[in-house]
Amino acid sequence: MLYQNVQEKTLELQLANEQLRLLTTLDPLTQVYNRRGFTDAVGKEFSKYKRSDELFSIILIDIDFFKRINDEHGHEGGDQVLIKFANILSQCTRDYDILARWGGEEFIVLLPNTKLKEAINIANKYGEIIRKEKFMVANTSIRMSLTAGVANIQDYASIDECIKRADNLLYEGKNLGRDQVLPMP
Repeated sequence: MLYQNVQEKTLELQLANEQLRLLTTLDPLTQVYNRRGFTDAVGKEFSKYKRSDELFSIILIDIDFFKRINDEHGHEGGDQVLIKFANILSQCTRDYDILARWGGEEFIVLLPNTKLKEAINIANKYGEIIRKEKFMVANTSIRMSLTAGVANIQDYASIDECIKRADNLLYEGKNLGRDQVLPMP
């Protein structure tokens, strides 16, 4: 009887620990990884890269003109867009990729074992799918677009440098008019 009680309590503790892990690594609104979940995953991928030279790429994505959605439809409308945007990206992200909400209206994708050219193609595919989709906000159909910066770890000494490069390219794309992926293929 004591053995069975210990087994039950151990199982309950394991389940509670898993729930706690999910709470600390998932974005509560979009149900994709949050920044912490992404940081954990990319850290593991960087260790693998250091051991075996297995490349990975990063896509940093920003929803174009998102502030306008919040201004015109309130934060509830903005939340609806964020949820749908995350769902669309999740559906077209490969099983082994990691999608995360980086902050605000920015998302980041970790693409293991992916060269830069392939990552650019994936980011462009995301853009095409988002442009075709209708986002319903307060009974109004809205078209959305994204701007993305893409970088590959082989050109950088650290994860932070790689993400910073993707971020710089993202902002360059925004300055060039948005709705684009940089670098261009």
